[in-house]
This record gives sequence, C-alpha cells and structure tokens, in this order.
Amino acid sequence: MRPFRKRQLALLGAVLVGVAVALALLWLTPRDDTGRLLDGTRVRLQGVSYGTNHVIPEAPLGRLIRRLPVSWQRRMHWSPSSGTPSTPTRPIFSFYLNFSSTVAATQPISYSIADEHGFESPFIFEGYYGSYTPVGFPNRRAGLVRGTGTFPLRSRTFDLCLYQKAANGQRVRVGRFPIRNYGYQNSSSPWQPQAFPIDYSTNGLTFSLRKILVGVKPPGPLEAPYDAQAGQWGEFRFRVTANGSSSAGWTVNEMWIADPSGHKFRVSAEDLGAFNHQFSRVEQDEIVCCHRWEFWADEPAWKLRVHFEQPDSNGYWFEYLVRPEFLSMQPAGSGK
Repeated sequence: MRPFRKRQLALLGAVLVGVAVALALLWLTPRDDTGRLLDGTRVRLQGVSYGTNHVIPEAPLGRLIRRLPVSWQRRMHWSPSSGTPSTPTRPIFSFYLNFSSTVAATQPISYSIADEHGFESPFIFEGYYGSYTPVGFPNRRAGLVRGTGTFPLRSRTFDLCLYQKAANGQRVRVGRFPIRNYGYQNSSSPWQPQAFPIDYSTNGLTFSLRKILVGVKPPGPLEAPYDAQAGQWGEFRFRVTANGSSSAGWTVNEMWIADPSGHKFRVSAEDLGAFNHQFSRVEQDEIVCCHRWEFWADEPAWKLRVHFEQPDSNGYWFEYLVRPEFLSMQPAGSGK
C-alpha cells in the first residue's frame, strides 16, 4: 500500500475515533445544558468565552475533519464554524448558542442572568450581537452570539436564561445554561452605602434620595415590549425642597448606576427596562422612578448619579452611594 494511501486511512481512522468519542460525550453529557423553544427548536450552548478576544468556537471533531482532503470534506458535506470575531475594549462574556432550526434567528427571545443564589437580572448586551455559522453537518442550523460585560461578580457560577412569550402572554423559560464565572472577584468593595435619606443642598435647594426598593410590583400592567425582560423592579424615591418646603416642577429622566468594578449603565425612559416608556412620575411631593434593577444583590453599595431637571433649567447632577432595600432575596422566577 502506498504511503499516501496509508496516511489517508490513518486520518480517516482518527476521524472515526473522534466521532465515536464525540458521540459518547454527547450521550453522557447531562441535558441541563440544552433548551427547547416554544416551537420545538432545540437550543444548545456551544461555547463561552471571556476576555477581550473572542472567536467562534469549533468542536474537536471539526479540527480533525479540517485535516482531511478537500474532496473528502465535500463528500461529507461538512460545514466549519464561521462568523465575525469580537475584540471589545474591556473583558466581557460571549455566549454562542446553537439552534436546530434557522427560524430561531427571527424569533423573539429575551435573556437574563441569574447568580448562584437564583437572583435574576436583565441581560445587558455588550460586544458583538449577531449570528454565526455553527460547526457540523448541514441540518439548517442557526447560531446566535450574545455578549455582556455586566454579570454577578461575587458568584463563582451563574446561569444564562432564555425566555419566550406563550400565546397566553405568559413568559416561559425555554433554556437555562450554567456558566463558570471567569470574571469572579473575591476582593472587598471600597464603597459603603450612605444612610437614607441622603441629602445634597445647593442654592437654597435640597435634593434628597429618600429610599430605593427592589422587588416592588410595577405601577400597572406592562405593555409590549416592556413585558419581555426578566428581573425585579426597582423603585427610586426623591424629594426636592426649597428652604424646607416642597419645590414643584422637578423631575428625573435619567440616572447612571455603577458597581465598584466599573460596570456602568444609563437608565431612562428611552430603554426597555423602564415602565411602559415612563421613567418617572410625581406622587404628592415625591419623584418616583421605576426601572428594572439591572445588577444583583451581592455588593455592599452602588454609585448612583441622578440628573434633576426643571423646565428652562440645565438641572443638577448629584451622586449617591446606595444599597437598595431588597424586598425578596428569592429567585425572580418568570421575571414578570
């Protein structure tokens, strides 16, 4: 037998061994790493990466098949993984989801992250948001990439959760994938919360943060698409006074929230975490802001920057170190 032919047979043997090993691993892998959409489409977490350099994951079987002659690959109808690499400016997680049907790419799916205690918060998208081609034999698969730099720092593990809405309007969890937290931090926080109420005074005005509650009910029925997110509702209560008396006409339309690691995001009426496109309302002499709480409960304090506005005025920015009162430390469940 010719040496070239022997090498081909050796490669084929290696591939067959790889297939057997892959099938065995697939058979032995617990099924909690898979999910199923409401239309029956299966979803699997094909890979996770953390850092600033993200590439499409490829199975060991794919690396073996890539060494075969091109003519053999054509006969096998093998499809290598492909997609757009991502290089964010700060470390983030990228999740590569493999769906058994291409229709998954057009279905509405909402995402959340639950810490190791089950406390669930909305998924803050960051990095590449798009699709990729999963590795494998052609069977009309679809791949989606979702990334975030906001995750529970103090949890050694967390869960990526997928939701869809059923015909009756109920949110249904269709996938839950355990993730090892490569960004876990065990260091103590440099921030300590201020005691409520927290007051700042300037030009005869006092801007007071009265309290923050997490786990409240929204002030009314949720409209689409504001009913799609998971997580608990946060209620922020402010009061503005002039020389001790209530000062009318003030409102709050945006805030910035940050944790000690540098995770920071803006909340306002312009995003889907607000209540039906409404961020603030006035109740008697208080300004009440309602928004999904987009962190977890594992820090002693968060930094809250608030913009107080009044017609024909540039307004004022004030910064508070806060820890909300968490009404329930139980899992957020369906996130309604």
